[in-house]
Amino acid sequence: MSNEGSPKGQILDLPQSGPARLVTRVLEGPQGAVMARVPTNSPFRSGPDESASVPAILAIEMAAQAASAWESSPEDAAPEAGERRYLVGLRSIQLHTTQLNANDEFLCRIKLLTLALPLRIYSFEVADSAGVCVASGELSTFFDPGS
Repeated sequence: MSNEGSPKGQILDLPQSGPARLVTRVLEGPQGAVMARVPTNSPFRSGPDESASVPAILAIEMAAQAASAWESSPEDAAPEAGERRYLVGLRSIQLHTTQLNANDEFLCRIKLLTLALPLRIYSFEVADSAGVCVASGELSTFFDPGS
């Protein structure tokens, strides 16, 4: 995976790999901005390669991975070995389409709303390369410092 654009070139600490990893890079800046793409070997892709699509609900996974990637960035105290982050809640989810272009790149914007460790609540918006919002809502993560 390329870490171009990731804060200080950090390798993202995400458990997803292969076709399950949607986040490609964290963009620098004060707000949580993360790029995501559906891998060509994703089992969610359907249709011919040039017009392949995926279910829009995959945008929620993009947002969850974006929050995890942002939590693991140096600006937000990178996790120590053995620490885990879990998606534990979704609220006010809006999917603005039923299918996404599987060949597109998506911008996931994450904003921390509440920090009450071990819980964090984020608002999110996922937009396609034309800037059109395809999904939005809130997600909650649980931070487990490990044993």
